[in-house]
Formats: sequence, C-alpha cells, structure tokens
Amino acid sequence: MLERFLIQNQLTLWLMRRTPAAGVRRVIHLAAAVASETGNVRTENQDKAVIVRGKDTKGNEYTLAIVSDGIGGMHDGAGCAATAIGAFV
Repeated sequence: MLERFLIQNQLTLWLMRRTPAAGVRRVIHLAAAVASETGNVRTENQDKAVIVRGKDTKGNEYTLAIVSDGIGGMHDGAGCAATAIGAFV
C-alpha cells in the first residue's frame, strides 16, 4: 500500500514540473495526439494529460489516455489536475 502512494506522489510531482508554453514531446511510438491551449485570457495552462501503456494480469496490452482539466484561474488548478491523474493511475 505504501508503494502505491509513493508512485502516486512521484507521478503527481512529475506532472507538476515546469513545462514550456509550446512544444511537442514524443516519448513512445503511439498513434495518438494530445493538445491543450492556454487561450486568450489565461497566462498559465493548468490542464494535464497522460498516456499510459501497459499489460494486464493476463498479458493483454492496453493504452489508457487520461485528461484532467485544471479549471483555469482556480487556485492551484494545475496541482489539482496533477493530483487527480496521479491518484487515478
């Protein structure tokens, strides 16, 4: 149980890291795209997105896409979005 919380905390911290305002990151070969935009009103994009690939207990591969809306303008919206994804994964 403690290990699960450590992984959740590590993932949450990774999602809360400072990222450039624009750019494309390719971590693995995957036929998918995720995009988010700050828009015309906000100065910070608080949305978070993760794509997870893995195998279930029977060895079947799966891909999971998770998007969490940071509710722009709310206090610590980016932290809340990162925490939600960290807890879900």
